[in-house]
Amino acid sequence: MIRTASYQDIPEIQRLEDESFVDDAFSHRRIAYLVKKAKSATLVYEDGGIRGYILLLFRNDTSAARVYSICVHPAYRKKGIGAALMRAAEKLAKERKCTKMTLEVSESNSDAIALYRSFGFEAVRTLEDYYRKGVNGLRMEKMLL
Repeated sequence: MIRTASYQDIPEIQRLEDESFVDDAFSHRRIAYLVKKAKSATLVYEDGGIRGYILLLFRNDTSAARVYSICVHPAYRKKGIGAALMRAAEKLAKERKCTKMTLEVSESNSDAIALYRSFGFEAVRTLEDYYRKGVNGLRMEKMLL
């Protein structure tokens, strides 16, 4: 089931971050801020616990929704959870009258890039040293109709 995250979900989201991202996991404080922030939306995929989440950022000065983070527990990857979260995020972005979605992804994360491309995202720019020295990112975009 996909639902909006609540403040009570923060510890579980934190565990998911820590198990999924060795070097780049969000801190508890950062997650709490993002979950409660007015111009964001965090959706969780729950099935006997939180198995994944997606976090969207919205800004007043643009009609784009930014996929700030998407994370699926390593043991539950390749089971359609990431795709379900992406569909739910796109639906929410359209409901909020967004005309495009953007995201950044590590150039070396071929699984994530393949998922995003399957949803119609296109790479529009390489971001040198985006994640850290020697780790480039790709900015990807998708127009919403």
